[in-house]
Amino acid sequence: MPFTLLVIVTALISVKDSNKEKTPMFMKEQIIVMLLILTSVYVTHEYKMISQSPFLFIVGIMILLIFGCVYGRNFHQNLTHVIHRKMFSKLNISSLMNGFTYNFSIYGIMYFLSIYFQDSLFLSSLETGIKFLPLTVSAMLLSSFLSPILVNKLGKTLTQQLCLFALVIGSMLLFVYFTILAVPLFLSFSFIVLGFSGAIAPVLMNVAFMATNKMYHNEISSLVNLVRQIGSILGVMIISILLDYFEKDTVILYFLFFTIFLPIMAHLYLSWANKLEVKSFQCQNNQAVP
Repeated sequence: MPFTLLVIVTALISVKDSNKEKTPMFMKEQIIVMLLILTSVYVTHEYKMISQSPFLFIVGIMILLIFGCVYGRNFHQNLTHVIHRKMFSKLNISSLMNGFTYNFSIYGIMYFLSIYFQDSLFLSSLETGIKFLPLTVSAMLLSSFLSPILVNKLGKTLTQQLCLFALVIGSMLLFVYFTILAVPLFLSFSFIVLGFSGAIAPVLMNVAFMATNKMYHNEISSLVNLVRQIGSILGVMIISILLDYFEKDTVILYFLFFTIFLPIMAHLYLSWANKLEVKSFQCQNNQAVP
């Protein structure tokens, strides 16, 4: 909180734009979306308390249904101002899927490994942080430097596919570690590979901008970030729920199944969306040639 206030005060003092564009905020719709997200998170996160009180569960579901129906109808008719129907294309949907998949996988893996390191290996918080160094260093350094290089040499689509593939390989290495051979080297290798998958983050926004009309750039950038954060929340939340019903080792294997399956699905959808985009571009060029 203090850091947030400091950033706000610093921004107000330093950013002086006299020609600032007057953009409508659409506060009513933003509040509706915010309440929808908060209610969704609360209903899923506080499922224990809600399950003990059927009234709370019914109220939560009713709120979600009402918000979903009202906003869904407006979205279908393209009458919304916060999330526009026209700004969605197949490549945009792919960017949203990839962002969700990346955050869901990475944050979920870091969460269950933190529990594993401290509860099963009896490491301290400091030792656990040191264990994560290969992941954090590769994610911050390797992926940041490699991302623009890969995009320039391979293109945005192949770069995303390589990052999704890295998620699969990193998850499979962890699966081997927890089922067949508990060699620490597998953890280090998986962390480096998973860190490389972070190269997808800068690409997502670029792809979303390229596939969206300029008038919707603010909305699509916000939506990409929102979907990524929802992925982080769900990744941690699903593990927390599973831990209440299954043994820790079983939960790890179940979640690794998700982190292998989701990137594969995202990879297939991206390939399909890109093929359709190429075909559409070729058809437009053929029609343009007399």
